[in-house]
Amino acid sequence: APYSIFHHAVFCRVAQEDLAALELPCDFLPVPLGSLGEDSWLSAAQRYWQFETYYLPLALRAVSPGANTEASAAGASPEA
Repeated sequence: APYSIFHHAVFCRVAQEDLAALELPCDFLPVPLGSLGEDSWLSAAQRYWQFETYYLPLALRAVSPGANTEASAAGASPEA
């Protein structure tokens, strides 16, 4: 997907579906990078990103009511 924004969007959607099957809703946060010149890639084996925006995947696991969280494990009372 590094050379085709269409294929990148398809792979993002496939990842979104796979994560949804694991009950991990996923969304993508656009992160503007601007134009990355050749100097940005000098220490990389190969250039792996071609676009001016990166789509950061955000997958969040929902906490079910009554689940053992760090707050309850520490003895804190749950908020109403």
